[in-house]
Amino acid sequence: MLSQQQTAPAPPTSAGWTAARPATTSAAPQNRANAPLAWHAAACAAYAQAGAGAGATALRTELAARVHALTGCAIPHGATVTDHDARRATVAVDGWIFQLQGRDLVLLRPCAHCGGALFASPPLASQADLGYALCDWRPYHAWCEPVDPASADW
Repeated sequence: MLSQQQTAPAPPTSAGWTAARPATTSAAPQNRANAPLAWHAAACAAYAQAGAGAGATALRTELAARVHALTGCAIPHGATVTDHDARRATVAVDGWIFQLQGRDLVLLRPCAHCGGALFASPPLASQADLGYALCDWRPYHAWCEPVDPASADW
């Protein structure tokens, strides 16, 4: 196995010259059972210093601020549920479910026909977007979509 510092010669190119390129290394270093590699230790230390829960706290804070900006409702600290790995934070406000999905704030609503699974609205960037999601947007499962009588086969 080649170390990270070694290079392997590249095959000749169409121009006839070769260039040194980093060799491919395996994903599992040989010394994993021994002392960790310097870059590995540095990354783990930075993560520990930042705090493992810092990402969840940032999600909660951003969700609370954005929902407050749209609704005027203050969000208590313990009212949100976060999934740091999926970059999601969710909160219910007066029965309406808001979710921060990455950078997008959405409203979750059940199927308008059967009340089943929750669907995410288009991203909410303004009060007008929120108004649309509350008043006019009606999500449906594919099998629950209302049929237009004019286009139905009789």
